[in-house]
Amino acid sequence: MNPLTDPRTSRRGRPRSAPRGIVRARLVRAGGAARYSELVRDTADRTELVNLVRSGAVLRAGRGTYVVQPVAPELVSAARFDGLVTCVSAARLHGLPLLDPPARPHLLVPRNRSGGGRSRAELETVVLHRADHDGGTSPHTAGRVQDPARALARMLACCPRDDAVVALDHALYRRLVTHADVARHLGPRAPDRVRRALALADAGGQSIIETLARLALVDAGFVVRTQPSFAGVGDVDLLVEGRVIVECDGYEFHSSRAAFRKDRRRDRVLHAYGYVVLRFTYEDIVDDPGCVVRAVRRVLAAQVAHGPVEGPVCWPLGRRRSFPGARPLLSGDSHAEQHRAERPALGGPRVGPHRSRTG
Repeated sequence: MNPLTDPRTSRRGRPRSAPRGIVRARLVRAGGAARYSELVRDTADRTELVNLVRSGAVLRAGRGTYVVQPVAPELVSAARFDGLVTCVSAARLHGLPLLDPPARPHLLVPRNRSGGGRSRAELETVVLHRADHDGGTSPHTAGRVQDPARALARMLACCPRDDAVVALDHALYRRLVTHADVARHLGPRAPDRVRRALALADAGGQSIIETLARLALVDAGFVVRTQPSFAGVGDVDLLVEGRVIVECDGYEFHSSRAAFRKDRRRDRVLHAYGYVVLRFTYEDIVDDPGCVVRAVRRVLAAQVAHGPVEGPVCWPLGRRRSFPGARPLLSGDSHAEQHRAERPALGGPRVGPHRSRTG
């Protein structure tokens, strides 16, 4: 191109200074961390980058990597390794709750890429996942972050079951993914334990402690339903065996006197319907999820001789049930009839043709 007519040059043929902020804007769009090759396209860009580094507005974070604050540490590592943030680290950047945040960022790199001369100490700062292709990035998150469906599929295979289901429950609740979205990225050779964990995920799980309580109850063999709606009460957290309601109270529970009074009123209505309400704190469930199982067992054992619960309960329209074999309770006259059909003869978990277990 003729330098006299090139808009990037001055009238005398010398390179123009890049418009102020172009390189920095590219860096911000990348999430705050990027490779040199992503930032510099010509001499003017290189000049601007040099000036930004000299002024301290942009920092070098290793060979060929530049950052601007604020920036997530996972994105810095992804730029340094020229990969994508994946698995539990991507879940964190998508705003999903984590039972146990990772000590090291999880990154996805091509399967055929070598260590690139990196030292063992540098490689030990990250957890590398390898794939034949880099997977998809998320349109909702800036920078090198894998999309939620692919990241959660990797989390199911990489992390303990409870950790993965906690994140997946919330992603389903926020409608970031569907079961089918995640299943598509598991691959045909995914272990049975991974598919069982995916089947356990439920869009009704709205907090870490709800998910942990539900998983503990499922493991013990109970039928659990999430977020059923009661007339005059609204939604409750968990309904166990159609008779016991489990409420999981988080950090902000009873933050005001009005909230405390409202909750006591809800409990009275549920008690009048014949349900037993068990409340557990965050510490109760996180420190010992089994305490929920033990308490439910004691209540059911004490109800052996009791008649069916007659309280009106219905499923909110479109609400997904926790387990494929669990039938919804119906409002109106049919409720008592269905409850009698589903209620176990003894106080323990019901065993019968409608029992739905995963795994």
